[in-house]
Amino acid sequence: MSDFHARNYQIVFEEAIKCAQFRIVFQSFLERHHNQESILFINKVIEYTEEYKKVVGLPFEYETFSLMLRGNNHQADIRISSASSNRRNTLKLSRRSLQNLHDKMNSIVETFLRNDGESELNIGPLQKSSIELWQQTSQKLSREEQDDACSEGSSGSSSSNSSSLSYSKPSLESLIEEFHPGYLLGSISLLILVDLSLGHFIKFSRSEELLHFLNKMGMSYTRKIGIDISKGYKVDLRFKPNDLKTPVITDEHIYFGLTLAQDTPDWKIVHEKKNLTVSTSRTSYVFNSKQMKGFKLCKLSIDLPYSLEDVWGMWTHQKNHLYFEPMFCNNLNYLNYIEPNESFHGTTCPYAVKIMTTAFDTKIPLLKKRYVETVTTCVKDSAIDLYMFVLHTADLPSGVATMPSNSLAIEGLCYYIMMRVNEKTTRFLNIMYSDFQLPLQNMTIGQVFKQRGKTMLNGLNSILHKLTDGRKNPVDTLENEDTAEAQRCVDDNMKSFPDRSWYMEWKGLQKK
Repeated sequence: MSDFHARNYQIVFEEAIKCAQFRIVFQSFLERHHNQESILFINKVIEYTEEYKKVVGLPFEYETFSLMLRGNNHQADIRISSASSNRRNTLKLSRRSLQNLHDKMNSIVETFLRNDGESELNIGPLQKSSIELWQQTSQKLSREEQDDACSEGSSGSSSSNSSSLSYSKPSLESLIEEFHPGYLLGSISLLILVDLSLGHFIKFSRSEELLHFLNKMGMSYTRKIGIDISKGYKVDLRFKPNDLKTPVITDEHIYFGLTLAQDTPDWKIVHEKKNLTVSTSRTSYVFNSKQMKGFKLCKLSIDLPYSLEDVWGMWTHQKNHLYFEPMFCNNLNYLNYIEPNESFHGTTCPYAVKIMTTAFDTKIPLLKKRYVETVTTCVKDSAIDLYMFVLHTADLPSGVATMPSNSLAIEGLCYYIMMRVNEKTTRFLNIMYSDFQLPLQNMTIGQVFKQRGKTMLNGLNSILHKLTDGRKNPVDTLENEDTAEAQRCVDDNMKSFPDRSWYMEWKGLQKK
């Protein structure tokens, strides 16, 4: 036990959240920060899912979280005896079980989803659609119970009772399928878990409270929910782009962005205040086989007190970017728009892309302006409320763009991720890699991005406050000039990839 040091372990959210003891300590942490609704909701959904497993006869060891997050893939294994009396008893037992499930689910809906519920989550459109779905299921159960009561009342005088009961078997199984936790609450559970993993868990994972808990639980427990990083940590590079020169965007670019968005031991926090966290990577990344030296990544995480709709509405008017990205946006040139699967000078990209260039002054005496040629796209994930804007440099074909005189071409990769935390809060992530070819770049990058984070935080809040009239009105998008064609990219990509969730694909690939 003397060799055990809790600080040597990186806790894995997906493993830790499954543990009831961990959730108790995490809940205590969230209560102090007045954000306990999310973990209370997860606890209740776990409780409901465990009950559902009993009703449908799934084994105890069946993975609860898989059931919570999965769609309606598991039909209830309800065996109804051929004898009419046994069928009636089984039906009554199943009705009682369903009523118990109904009461638990109704409590979840009333507490967390109803307007002015005791612990309302305030997560936007998903909340309303889940309430409507539950109302349909609840009403269907009521109708089935009424039909069953009529059947029971006529059993002594009608020979048709047997057929009535046999008709109830598929109805019963259909109802049990509709009570599936993934069917009713899977989308909300996923949204809540993603938000926790990218938000409060990051702060909790570095807290003295968690450290005390792990020391108390010991090495064996900690190994079950964490990984020992005392001898180093292997960075996941499976989806890292091979170069930043080809003018295409692929699945790997999106998967890599999702990988970088996660909290891993590779990220070192260099600045943290209430609504802003700035991190730099410990690893130096190389995207070009000819590149002799790698450079670090930077990540900004900003919680904005505005809805996702307002943040996205702000984003799709390019002039607004001058408030929070003045250096990069002053001299943007918008060139070609390429639809999905169209050829661009002999290269076909599966996604819609917008071609842009910019030149900017580093404000360092005697240094040339930096020049970038880029391809960009934007996708909206169908499983979670998330927009991802991807940008990387490219070597554009001759004649498409001209580099200004007295400037230096550089390489870069950049992500802007906007995801819903709740109805009135959006998490804004900016992840950037760039070889600015500056003196002592790796040594000064933390300080540079700390200042960038403050500029971005103040600029985003300033323009959103202006556009919403102090959060009184939604952002008006009628006169937006979306010169970067971000919304067009989203729409065209949705047509090419309807109902696609890159996040769920990425999660599946993580397990391989």
